[in-house]
Amino acid sequence: RALRARRCCHFSGIAPFSLFAAARFSSVARMAHEHQVYIDTKASPLVDKLVTACVLQKPDPVVPFMVRWLAEHSDAARECLENSNVGKADRLRSEIASIQQELLELQEQLSGRRGAEAEGSTEAAAEQAGREAAGSSAAAVVAAA
Repeated sequence: RALRARRCCHFSGIAPFSLFAAARFSSVARMAHEHQVYIDTKASPLVDKLVTACVLQKPDPVVPFMVRWLAEHSDAARECLENSNVGKADRLRSEIASIQQELLELQEQLSGRRGAEAEGSTEAAAEQAGREAAGSSAAAVVAAA
């Protein structure tokens, strides 16, 4: 009888604390599962690639490399980086180097064109001189006749 009374009082043999603990455990387990799904689907793919890039390139310092890498591989990170001053000096250095390279290429193209024009004008002057010489010798022949 005493055992039976105790069961009624404690929800059929389960103490109220145990019910609370079971509900709490279920909530924690559900939350842990949600966190694991998020990590597996969102974070791990990107972080794994980032770590691989770091291992392959072995940058020093690492953090600026990681920031640039994330900006290059994530639209959201790129937008965030462009709207802040983080890495601005590196971006400007990179832009300067790119513009300097383009300038060198344009100067090479220009000097190549000038060389071709100079050769063409030399050939044209030689042809003109040849025509003038032929014309003057023909005029001399006509005058002598």
